Amino acid sequence: MSAFHTALLPQISPKEIKRLNHLPLPDITQENINIKNEFELTTRKGGFCL
Repeated sequence: MSAFHTALLPQISPKEIKRLNHLPLPDITQENINIKNEFELTTRKGGFCL
């Protein structure tokens, strides 16, 4: 099964999500991933609970 979290980062292609999923954590922190909008959507009232 090929499953990637593209719903959380819709601006990122599935191919790029797959690449990111295989990076070591220190390398991921060096990527320029804009998560502000997704973070706000998941933390506001009615969104997902963290």
